Amino acid sequence: MSDATPDQDKKAPATLPVTARDWIFLGAVAVGSAVADLWSKAWALRTLSRPSLSPPPLCSPPPGLTHYLQQRNPSREIVLLRDYLDFQYAENCGGAWGLLHGSSEAIRRPFFLLVTLGAIVFIVHLYRTMEVTQRFMKIALPLVLGGAIGNLVDRVRLGYVVDFIHAHWRGRFHWPTFNVADIVITVGIGLMVLEYILGPKKIARPAAATPATDP
Repeated sequence: MSDATPDQDKKAPATLPVTARDWIFLGAVAVGSAVADLWSKAWALRTLSRPSLSPPPLCSPPPGLTHYLQQRNPSREIVLLRDYLDFQYAENCGGAWGLLHGSSEAIRRPFFLLVTLGAIVFIVHLYRTMEVTQRFMKIALPLVLGGAIGNLVDRVRLGYVVDFIHAHWRGRFHWPTFNVADIVITVGIGLMVLEYILGPKKIARPAAATPATDP
């Protein structure tokens, strides 16, 4: 005879195995995001920059300077909203908000490669173990994964990340230049926050009762 109550029998398990359709969704969104990011960066390289005749050492500031010299030269600027938004070529050797900016290449590149690969593995693990009720998370994780892959390809291929979206407020406040990968990662993190705020809360399951034994 089962010890479970009728209400417990009606409840579906919160966690179910990820299906093939779920993995296809993860791959499609992640690859689509990465392709959109890499295509936009290729466009920025062609349209907004030109090769340097004598490229400086990669991501290494010259003596006496705090900013490194770029490998390619900006060639033009495309204004979308005057005083607010434009496209201009930039290279980011560091991370978000200048993380490890100015550090040696021997430290910077292995650090970002290992961190990005670790993040990819962690994202896949979260996706594999997420609960069926986490709708926002199902979209958020593939977006973050696609953005991470896009920036990882840049770091492996070029040694730096190509940025070209420049948001500012009438020349006074300048947001750090970013790219499509940064956008999808930000959207993904925002969906994770929504999942935390609006998603269903986990309910502690009571411990299974020990069946009574006859004296």
